Amino acid sequence: MKLTKETVTVELKNGTSAHGTVVGVDVAMNMHLKNVRVMAPGRDPLVLDTLTVRGSTVRTVVLPDSLRLDNLL
Repeated sequence: MKLTKETVTVELKNGTSAHGTVVGVDVAMNMHLKNVRVMAPGRDPLVLDTLTVRGSTVRTVVLPDSLRLDNLL
């Protein structure tokens, strides 16, 4: 939940990835993103204003290099 306002890449179990700014994360790890670019295998990239990713479909969350993890933890 401390990732609010950070830009991350969320990789899903089906191979799709979404790159956007975190608006919020709920207790089920559902992530709400804004200004999102969705890249699915074999398809053209899709740009969306908002996207909600169900927590059970997330494989990994790629954090920005500039993020200070010691401050968050």
